[in-house]
Amino acid sequence: MGAVAFELDDLRLFLDVVDHGSITRAAALAHLSLPAASARIRALEADAGSPLLLRHRRGATPTPNGRLLASHARDVLSRHDRLRAELAEGAGATVMLPAISAVATTVLIPVLTGFLRAHPDVDVALVMRTSRRIVADVASGRVEIGIAADSVDLGRLEARPLFADRLVVAVPHGHPLDGLPEVAFADCVAHPFAGTVEVDSMAEMLLSHSHPLGARPHYRARLPDAAAVRAAVAAGVGIAVESASAVHPDSDPVTRIPLSDPWATRTAMLVTRPGVHPSEPTARLVAHLLAHADPAVTAHDDVGADA
Repeated sequence: MGAVAFELDDLRLFLDVVDHGSITRAAALAHLSLPAASARIRALEADAGSPLLLRHRRGATPTPNGRLLASHARDVLSRHDRLRAELAEGAGATVMLPAISAVATTVLIPVLTGFLRAHPDVDVALVMRTSRRIVADVASGRVEIGIAADSVDLGRLEARPLFADRLVVAVPHGHPLDGLPEVAFADCVAHPFAGTVEVDSMAEMLLSHSHPLGARPHYRARLPDAAAVRAAVAAGVGIAVESASAVHPDSDPVTRIPLSDPWATRTAMLVTRPGVHPSEPTARLVAHLLAHADPAVTAHDDVGADA
């Protein structure tokens, strides 16, 4: 057999299958149709000369050769991402920061802008990822740090609390749910939703919590960004789940109702690999994030550590 040449996009697709246990979810993350994603995985297996996935009714799991490919793929993609960032910026001081969307678009923004003002020699690339992917990427060394929700298994990573994250459902005035003091997600999933085109950590989480209910959110509108989603909710197109920290205009004709489900109250955790010293720019960002963490969250964590 000749030399094997893997495309980077195919390696990313394969890692998404491994991390999510599903070709369907990986296809959605890559904005591919399921047949297209399946064809690319089959091509990978043909190039590798052996099966890389065990396909079953509940999804897909890697074979021994698949686990080997995943391990090397993480290393290759990590080096590639760092090289691109350093070549693009010239200074080699770009910190990759994957974070869940609930904080990446809310409380994290002012903290990051403060860091960038104080450290003009460091650039930050903030990307939205699901918690499971963030944990996998940090654990494998693909990125040095990440911000994930404590509602997922953080494995053996070092995890320090940053921000509280309470989820709410946004509904237009006069909606059947309007006026409730709180609402369970099971009572929301029957109503049409509005969301972003990008399959982000919020959409992934809602999908996972809808499975035990025997349903899934129906999105009447997939829109470019959060502002467009808010406008769609206000117009009565659908409802949306968002962080209570999201900022809205005072004139916004939308009611936000806390979700009563236990998983709707989370803590955003800064995750790093234990025993690994980060690069100097990353260490500065870590110190800044911890210095600007929510005192209520960190105090609660300290009490739990002493108990």
